[in-house]
Amino acid sequence: MNRILFLVLLRLRDVVLLLASARPGDAFVLPLARFAFAMPNCVDMRASRRKQGHPATKLGANVSTAKLLPAGTQMWSFASAMSTAQGTKPRDLPRLHDRPSKCFLALPHDALSSTTLRYYAFAVTEDFLADLARSAPKRERLRVPHADGVQLTHHGLRLVRFRTGAHRIFLTAGRIDRDRPPRHPPPFVAPNGIVPLVAVCSTEPSSYRKRPSQEQVDRLTDLFGTPPQWWTAFSRDMPRQPTDEVIASARA
Repeated sequence: MNRILFLVLLRLRDVVLLLASARPGDAFVLPLARFAFAMPNCVDMRASRRKQGHPATKLGANVSTAKLLPAGTQMWSFASAMSTAQGTKPRDLPRLHDRPSKCFLALPHDALSSTTLRYYAFAVTEDFLADLARSAPKRERLRVPHADGVQLTHHGLRLVRFRTGAHRIFLTAGRIDRDRPPRHPPPFVAPNGIVPLVAVCSTEPSSYRKRPSQEQVDRLTDLFGTPPQWWTAFSRDMPRQPTDEVIASARA
């Protein structure tokens, strides 16, 4: 008697769940409810299988959990899935191009402990940049009549930025360190020991993090003819060094 009452209550629960999940206009709910009420559940199927001598059903790799649920519960789950708003397909997002990787650049061994600023730069003369501005195509020339050398030099630097994509390079001044002579002698050294530079970055953290990519550095190398190297920043407070000694140390 208790078993029959339990089965009836189980059927009623399935019908209530079906009706609760129905919406106005769902004509298939009542037939499904009647079908669920007349359909034997897994308890009846297990009992009948045991009476016939079959072993009890266990969850395994070939047994679906949906087959072990009551039929009414399966129908209610299906109805809920049908009535649930499905997520829309996201729009195609614009492809995010990978940012070019920064050039591999090892800092000088004393960059963190020394207070001396250093530039990773190309030794370039002002005449080189000015000639680059003069020989530029007509559409890239400086539209200033009778431009002087300073204007042509800065315009040549703008052309270098445009052609290589290294927009953060800048003009600065360095000097030759006798303890750390450059591998490639500079094309020009001023009488006061200044070496004109086109800097890629410096040892300052903000400048080092914004260094260009390796591809951009390669373009700069092809344009200037020599690879960049570390230079010590020029300071007006440093002791003056004879020009001939500076040139000799650069060519050593």
